[in-house]
Amino acid sequence: MARVTNDVTIRDVAKHAGVSAKTVSRVINEEPFVRDSTRAKVLQAINELGFVVDLSAKRLATGQAYAIGLIYHNASWHYILEVQKAVLQAAREAGYSTVMLPCDVCAE
Repeated sequence: MARVTNDVTIRDVAKHAGVSAKTVSRVINEEPFVRDSTRAKVLQAINELGFVVDLSAKRLATGQAYAIGLIYHNASWHYILEVQKAVLQAAREAGYSTVMLPCDVCAE
């Protein structure tokens, strides 16, 4: 049975798959030049160990925010909730966090 925990590291995945930590990193970041068979071994190890990418660590390592901001005017518009839900879902699926800010004082 797969162990699902947040304390699994890239090194744990690498050891389980029999590859280097850099290879695991390349697979996680969808970089090229990783053999299909190696990529499959790493993905299987990730699944079996329940590895979850630490977005804070990824942001720190890459210098990228992986965040999307949604600023909107008039929260009472009938469609804003559907827009918010769609943005949240799409961002989550792409590995981004979201910041939503209602703009009560927007220029007309």
